[in-house]
Amino acid sequence: MHIAYEAKAVLRNLPLQIAAIACHGNREYEIYVDKSLKSFTRKPVQQLVCVPEHQILISLSDNIIHVHEMSHFTEMFSIAKTKGASLFATDIRKISSASGLETHRLKLCVAVKRKIQLFDWRSRSFTEITEIGLADVPRSLAWCSHSIFVGFKRDYYLINNMTSLTSLV
Repeated sequence: MHIAYEAKAVLRNLPLQIAAIACHGNREYEIYVDKSLKSFTRKPVQQLVCVPEHQILISLSDNIIHVHEMSHFTEMFSIAKTKGASLFATDIRKISSASGLETHRLKLCVAVKRKIQLFDWRSRSFTEITEIGLADVPRSLAWCSHSIFVGFKRDYYLINNMTSLTSLV
């Protein structure tokens, strides 16, 4: 039988409770807690994503998306339009220019009630691309190339983020 994942304790006997955790890289290290922040957010963190290419940390807390500096965890801004958010997904792509310069394009998809909002990272800020209405409240989101898989209670849909065309999977 193939084993896709192996469970391994990362931290034990902590004097604090972990509400959310995000992976960064894929190597195993010995982990030490240098600092804990009780005032990272007012409410528990529901979801957390690390984007080292842009040195930011994206969090979902109190049903709104927050963006933090990765080096010292200070909040840069919140995306007010995402009030009521239940989950999000990110997509990062390496883009090479004709001159050989490499950049990383970051896209963000946020589920807010019966719609998804798409954002693009430009000039240290998120710019809204589009908003797509849905028939139900999304339970899961995942990027796949130029499309987003959206999981509902009973169905899965694939939505093309360029054309907004949806297809049942």
